Amino acid sequence: MAYLDWIKNLNKISESIGNTLRIFNDSISAVANIVTDIANIFNNPDNWIAFGEMFGEQGWTIPRSATTNDIVEMFDMLDENRYDDFDTKMIMLFDDDFEEIIAGIDNSNIDIYYKGVFKQSYQAFSQDLFHPALTSLTAIADGLLADAVQENKIKFYVRINTLENNLNLSDFISIAELASVKKSVEIWAASSENFKEEPNNYNRHWLMHGRTRRCLGKKDYYQLLSFVDTLIGLAFNNEVS
Repeated sequence: MAYLDWIKNLNKISESIGNTLRIFNDSISAVANIVTDIANIFNNPDNWIAFGEMFGEQGWTIPRSATTNDIVEMFDMLDENRYDDFDTKMIMLFDDDFEEIIAGIDNSNIDIYYKGVFKQSYQAFSQDLFHPALTSLTAIADGLLADAVQENKIKFYVRINTLENNLNLSDFISIAELASVKKSVEIWAASSENFKEEPNNYNRHWLMHGRTRRCLGKKDYYQLLSFVDTLIGLAFNNEVS
Protein backbone atom coordinates (compact mmCIF):
# COMPACT_ATOMS: atom_id res chain seq x y z
CA MET A 1 0.00 0.00 0.00
CA ALA A 2 2.86 2.34 0.86
CA TYR A 3 4.41 1.54 -2.52
CA LEU A 4 1.19 2.51 -4.37
CA ASP A 5 0.97 5.75 -2.38
CA TRP A 6 4.57 6.50 -3.34
CA ILE A 7 3.77 5.89 -7.02
CA LYS A 8 0.70 8.19 -6.82
CA ASN A 9 2.76 10.91 -5.15
CA LEU A 10 5.45 10.49 -7.78
CA ASN A 11 2.84 10.91 -10.52
CA LYS A 12 1.55 14.09 -8.85
CA ILE A 13 5.07 15.42 -8.60
CA SER A 14 5.67 14.58 -12.28
CA GLU A 15 2.45 16.33 -13.28
CA SER A 16 3.42 19.36 -11.19
CA ILE A 17 6.85 19.49 -12.79
CA GLY A 18 5.26 19.12 -16.22
CA ASN A 19 2.88 22.01 -15.54
CA THR A 20 5.74 24.13 -14.24
CA LEU A 21 7.81 23.40 -17.34
CA ARG A 22 4.89 24.28 -19.62
CA ILE A 23 4.41 27.58 -17.77
CA PHE A 24 8.17 28.19 -17.98
CA ASN A 25 8.20 27.43 -21.71
CA ASP A 26 5.22 29.72 -22.24
CA SER A 27 7.03 32.46 -20.30
CA ILE A 28 10.19 31.96 -22.33
CA SER A 29 8.16 32.16 -25.54
CA ALA A 30 6.45 35.34 -24.34
CA VAL A 31 9.79 36.93 -23.45
CA ALA A 32 11.22 35.85 -26.80
CA ASN A 33 8.28 37.45 -28.58
CA ILE A 34 8.77 40.69 -26.63
CA VAL A 35 12.48 40.71 -27.44
CA THR A 36 11.67 40.11 -31.10
CA ASP A 37 9.15 42.96 -31.10
CA ILE A 38 11.68 45.30 -29.49
CA ALA A 39 14.33 44.25 -31.99
CA ASN A 40 11.93 44.91 -34.85
CA ILE A 41 11.18 48.36 -33.46
CA PHE A 42 14.84 49.28 -33.05
CA ASN A 43 15.85 47.80 -36.42
CA ASN A 44 13.26 49.79 -38.34
CA PRO A 45 14.71 53.12 -39.60
CA ASP A 46 11.20 54.59 -39.84
CA ASN A 47 10.84 54.29 -36.06
CA TRP A 48 14.09 56.17 -35.50
CA ILE A 49 12.98 58.86 -37.95
CA ALA A 50 9.68 59.22 -36.09
CA PHE A 51 11.60 59.43 -32.80
CA GLY A 52 13.86 62.19 -34.13
CA GLU A 53 10.90 64.10 -35.51
CA MET A 54 9.31 64.14 -32.05
CA PHE A 55 12.32 66.14 -30.84
CA GLY A 56 12.25 68.42 -33.88
CA GLU A 57 8.56 69.19 -33.49
CA GLN A 58 9.39 70.81 -30.14
CA GLY A 59 12.12 72.91 -31.74
CA TRP A 60 15.00 70.75 -30.44
CA THR A 61 17.41 68.28 -31.98
CA ILE A 62 18.77 65.15 -30.32
CA PRO A 63 21.78 66.42 -28.36
CA ARG A 64 25.10 64.70 -28.96
CA SER A 65 25.95 64.90 -25.25
CA ALA A 66 22.82 63.01 -24.15
CA THR A 67 23.23 59.56 -22.62
CA THR A 68 21.03 56.60 -23.51
CA ASN A 69 19.16 57.08 -20.23
CA ASP A 70 18.60 60.76 -21.05
CA ILE A 71 17.19 59.89 -24.46
CA VAL A 72 14.88 57.19 -23.09
CA GLU A 73 13.63 59.56 -20.37
CA MET A 74 12.98 62.34 -22.89
CA PHE A 75 11.26 59.97 -25.29
CA ASP A 76 8.87 58.93 -22.50
CA MET A 77 8.09 62.60 -21.84
CA LEU A 78 7.31 63.24 -25.49
CA ASP A 79 5.29 60.06 -25.79
CA GLU A 80 3.20 61.18 -22.80
CA ASN A 81 2.84 64.76 -24.13
CA ARG A 82 4.76 66.15 -21.14
CA TYR A 83 6.24 68.97 -23.18
CA ASP A 84 7.03 71.30 -20.28
CA ASP A 85 8.93 68.51 -18.53
CA PHE A 86 10.73 67.79 -21.79
CA ASP A 87 11.80 71.43 -22.20
CA THR A 88 12.97 71.53 -18.59
CA LYS A 89 15.00 68.36 -19.08
CA MET A 90 16.61 69.70 -22.25
CA ILE A 91 17.50 73.01 -20.61
CA MET A 92 19.04 71.19 -17.64
CA LEU A 93 21.00 68.98 -20.02
CA PHE A 94 22.42 72.00 -21.85
CA ASP A 95 23.15 73.76 -18.57
CA ASP A 96 25.15 70.76 -17.39
CA ASP A 97 26.92 70.10 -20.70
CA PHE A 98 27.38 73.68 -21.90
CA GLU A 99 31.17 73.74 -21.53
CA GLU A 100 31.44 70.34 -23.21
CA ILE A 101 29.28 71.51 -26.13
CA ILE A 102 31.36 74.67 -26.55
CA ALA A 103 34.57 72.63 -26.53
CA GLY A 104 33.11 70.18 -29.05
CA ILE A 105 32.21 72.97 -31.46
CA ASP A 106 35.59 74.65 -30.99
CA ASN A 107 37.37 71.36 -31.74
CA SER A 108 35.19 70.52 -34.75
CA ASN A 109 36.06 70.78 -38.44
CA ILE A 110 33.99 73.91 -39.10
CA ASP A 111 35.54 77.06 -40.57
CA ILE A 112 37.63 79.00 -38.06
CA TYR A 113 35.56 82.12 -38.83
CA TYR A 114 32.47 80.47 -37.37
CA LYS A 115 34.41 79.50 -34.29
CA GLY A 116 35.24 83.15 -33.69
CA VAL A 117 31.63 84.22 -34.17
CA PHE A 118 30.46 81.41 -31.92
CA LYS A 119 32.79 82.62 -29.16
CA GLN A 120 31.14 86.05 -29.38
CA SER A 121 27.73 84.38 -29.35
CA TYR A 122 28.20 82.36 -26.19
CA GLN A 123 29.94 85.26 -24.45
CA ALA A 124 26.84 87.37 -25.11
CA PHE A 125 24.69 84.48 -23.91
CA SER A 126 26.67 84.19 -20.67
CA GLN A 127 25.75 87.83 -19.98
CA ASP A 128 22.04 87.18 -20.71
CA LEU A 129 22.30 89.23 -23.92
CA PHE A 130 20.00 86.84 -25.72
CA HIS A 131 19.16 88.98 -28.75
CA PRO A 132 22.76 89.45 -29.99
CA ALA A 133 23.61 85.91 -28.87
CA LEU A 134 20.81 84.46 -31.00
CA THR A 135 21.44 86.79 -33.93
CA SER A 136 25.06 85.63 -34.24
CA LEU A 137 24.14 81.99 -33.64
CA THR A 138 21.50 82.21 -36.39
CA ALA A 139 24.16 83.50 -38.78
CA ILE A 140 26.31 80.50 -37.86
CA ALA A 141 23.42 78.10 -38.46
CA ASP A 142 22.79 79.68 -41.87
CA GLY A 143 26.43 79.52 -42.82
CA LEU A 144 27.07 75.99 -41.61
CA LEU A 145 24.09 74.63 -43.48
CA ALA A 146 25.28 76.36 -46.68
CA ASP A 147 28.81 75.03 -46.16
CA ALA A 148 27.52 71.52 -45.48
CA VAL A 149 25.92 71.33 -48.95
CA GLN A 150 28.31 73.81 -50.63
CA GLU A 151 25.42 75.90 -51.88
CA ASN A 152 24.59 79.51 -50.98
CA LYS A 153 21.46 80.31 -52.94
CA ILE A 154 18.97 77.56 -52.19
CA LYS A 155 16.42 77.60 -49.38
CA PHE A 156 16.72 75.96 -45.99
CA TYR A 157 14.48 73.01 -46.84
CA VAL A 158 16.32 72.29 -50.07
CA ARG A 159 19.64 72.44 -48.25
CA ILE A 160 18.41 69.98 -45.65
CA ASN A 161 17.20 67.55 -48.33
CA THR A 162 20.53 67.91 -50.14
CA LEU A 163 22.35 67.24 -46.89
CA GLU A 164 20.29 64.10 -46.31
CA ASN A 165 21.14 62.84 -49.78
CA ASN A 166 24.85 63.56 -49.31
CA LEU A 167 25.32 62.03 -45.88
CA ASN A 168 26.41 58.42 -45.55
CA LEU A 169 24.56 57.52 -42.36
CA SER A 170 25.01 53.96 -41.20
CA ASP A 171 23.64 53.99 -37.66
CA PHE A 172 20.13 54.56 -36.38
CA ILE A 173 21.12 57.26 -33.89
CA SER A 174 22.46 59.42 -36.72
CA ILE A 175 19.27 58.78 -38.70
CA ALA A 176 17.24 60.00 -35.72
CA GLU A 177 19.53 63.02 -35.29
CA LEU A 178 19.06 64.00 -38.94
CA ALA A 179 15.29 63.62 -38.60
CA SER A 180 15.34 65.96 -35.60
CA VAL A 181 17.45 68.47 -37.54
CA LYS A 182 15.05 68.41 -40.50
CA LYS A 183 11.95 68.80 -38.37
CA SER A 184 13.42 71.53 -36.15
CA VAL A 185 14.16 73.65 -39.22
CA GLU A 186 10.45 73.56 -40.00
CA ILE A 187 9.88 75.20 -36.60
CA TRP A 188 12.56 77.89 -36.28
CA ALA A 189 12.89 78.68 -39.99
CA ALA A 190 9.16 78.52 -40.77
CA SER A 191 7.81 81.01 -43.29
CA SER A 192 7.09 84.42 -41.79
CA GLU A 193 3.92 84.79 -43.93
CA ASN A 194 4.58 88.50 -44.45
CA PHE A 195 5.05 88.94 -40.68
CA LYS A 196 1.33 88.85 -39.95
CA GLU A 197 1.57 87.16 -36.54
CA GLU A 198 4.74 86.28 -34.66
CA PRO A 199 4.91 82.63 -33.53
CA ASN A 200 5.38 81.70 -29.88
CA ASN A 201 8.77 80.12 -30.60
CA TYR A 202 11.98 81.71 -31.86
CA ASN A 203 11.80 82.29 -35.61
CA ARG A 204 14.78 83.05 -37.78
CA HIS A 205 12.95 85.39 -40.15
CA TRP A 206 11.33 87.48 -37.42
CA LEU A 207 14.69 87.89 -35.67
CA MET A 208 16.96 88.53 -38.68
CA HIS A 209 14.52 90.95 -40.33
CA GLY A 210 14.16 92.97 -37.14
CA ARG A 211 10.49 92.16 -36.66
CA THR A 212 10.55 90.11 -33.46
CA ARG A 213 9.00 91.50 -30.32
CA ARG A 214 9.48 88.35 -28.28
CA CYS A 215 11.46 88.35 -25.04
CA LEU A 216 14.19 85.95 -26.15
CA GLY A 217 15.70 83.68 -23.52
CA LYS A 218 17.79 80.68 -22.61
CA LYS A 219 15.42 78.13 -24.15
CA ASP A 220 15.51 79.91 -27.53
CA TYR A 221 19.31 79.95 -27.51
CA TYR A 222 19.65 76.33 -26.43
CA GLN A 223 17.20 75.16 -29.09
CA LEU A 224 19.22 76.75 -31.87
CA LEU A 225 22.46 75.62 -30.22
CA SER A 226 21.12 72.06 -30.32
CA PHE A 227 20.61 72.44 -34.09
CA VAL A 228 24.13 73.79 -34.62
CA ASP A 229 25.73 71.13 -32.43
CA THR A 230 23.86 68.24 -34.03
CA LEU A 231 24.45 69.58 -37.54
CA ILE A 232 28.18 69.77 -36.86
CA GLY A 233 28.17 66.18 -35.64
CA LEU A 234 26.37 65.01 -38.76
CA ALA A 235 27.82 67.12 -41.55
CA PHE A 236 31.33 67.98 -40.38
CA ASN A 237 32.31 64.92 -38.33
CA ASN A 238 30.79 62.36 -40.73
CA GLU A 239 31.81 61.24 -44.20
CA VAL A 240 29.97 63.20 -46.86
CA SER A 241 29.73 62.00 -50.46
